[in-house]
Amino acid sequence: MSTDPDPIRMIHLLLGSEVSNYLESSERLNLNTCLQKTQSSNSLDDNELEVIRRIFRKYKKYLI
Repeated sequence: MSTDPDPIRMIHLLLGSEVSNYLESSERLNLNTCLQKTQSSNSLDDNELEVIRRIFRKYKKYLI
């Protein structure tokens, strides 16, 4: 199993915590867009996955 949770779980963790108050507007927009895309088509491209992972790594320390 990978060290990172799946992308949808990462988005929910970030947006459902106090971290969401500290996200940059572009980060929040990317996360919301990716979440909406997964709900409609259930697929993300490699660039979107990397953006999610980058944001998650940046804020992961505040989730614990």
